[in-house]
Amino acid sequence: AEIMLFCDLAILAPGGMSYEAATLGLPMILIAIEDNQYINLQGCSEMGIARSLGIIDQVTPRKLCDEVSDVVHDSESLLSMSSRALKEFDGRGTERIRDIFKQNMKALILGTNAGQADIISYLKQKGWEVHACGYRQEGPGCDLADEFHLADTLDVGAVKELTKDIKPDIIYSVSSDSAIKTVTKVAEALGLPHFLNSELIDLFDHKEKLRLFLNDNEISKVGFMTLADLSELNRWTIFPCVVKPSDSQGQRGVCLVEQKEDLEDAVKNAIEKSVTRTVIIEEYLQGVEFSTNVIVQNHEVIVNEFTERFIHG
Repeated sequence: AEIMLFCDLAILAPGGMSYEAATLGLPMILIAIEDNQYINLQGCSEMGIARSLGIIDQVTPRKLCDEVSDVVHDSESLLSMSSRALKEFDGRGTERIRDIFKQNMKALILGTNAGQADIISYLKQKGWEVHACGYRQEGPGCDLADEFHLADTLDVGAVKELTKDIKPDIIYSVSSDSAIKTVTKVAEALGLPHFLNSELIDLFDHKEKLRLFLNDNEISKVGFMTLADLSELNRWTIFPCVVKPSDSQGQRGVCLVEQKEDLEDAVKNAIEKSVTRTVIIEEYLQGVEFSTNVIVQNHEVIVNEFTERFIHG
C-alpha cells in the first residue's frame, strides 16, 4: 500500500491486491492469470475502476504497451477510474462485518456479582446484548446488563427455559463454581459452546473422585478416606491432615488438623457444610502452594499467570 500511494497506474491480476489498489483510488490495468480470477476481472471492468486485458494467454507485450500508452495519455479515464474506485471501495468492509455481528450477538451471564459484572461490562463494550440472571436482583451486574431475569443459577431447569426464551449465542459465568455447573449442563443440552463438559465438572465437584484421579495419575499422591459419620473415624492415623466437605466450594468447612484430638470436631463441622453430608480426609501435602490460570486452546497449553499463595492466620 505504501508503494501504491506514489503510483499513477497499477498493472495487476484481479486478486486481493486489486482491492487494495481500488481502496486507494489507484487506476488499474488488470490481467487474469488464473481462470478463477475472470469473474473479478469482468466485475472491475464493468464497475469502471479498471481496464481489462483479459486472460494472460491472450496478452502480448505489444498489446500491453499499447494499453499502458493509451491509459497514461487519457487523464479523463484515469480520473474516472480513480473516483469510481474510491466510491465503491471505502476500506470499511471489516468494520461493517463487525457491526453486523455486534447487532446479533447475545449472551446470558449467570450471576451479577463483581466478578460477573466484569464480563458483562466487557461484552457490552464489544457491542453484545447481555442478559443476566440470579435468584434475586442484587449486585453491580444488574445495572450493567441490558436485562435482568429472576432465575436461580442453581436451577438447571429454570435456566434452560430462560435460555430457550432468550436464544443467546453463549451462556456463561465466572467466579462461581456452582453456576458453571448449570452453564455446562444447559449449554450441552441446547448445543451451545462450552469450555468444559459434564464429566469434568463432576470430577471437580466431587473431591473423592478428584483425589482418586490425581492418585491414579501420580499427581500429588496422598492418603485419603471418605466418611459420612464418625463410626470409622479411628481408622485415620495420619497427621497433620486436611478435613473438608466432599462437595462444597469456597473453602467452606475446610480445616487443617494437627492432632487426633481435634479430628472429631473438624469432621462434624465439615459434615454440616456438605450438601450430601459426606467428608473427605486427606494427608496434608507439605510444600509451597502456587496458584495459576491455565487455558488450553487448540491443544496448546497457555499459562496466563503463576503466583505463590500465602496463607495468613
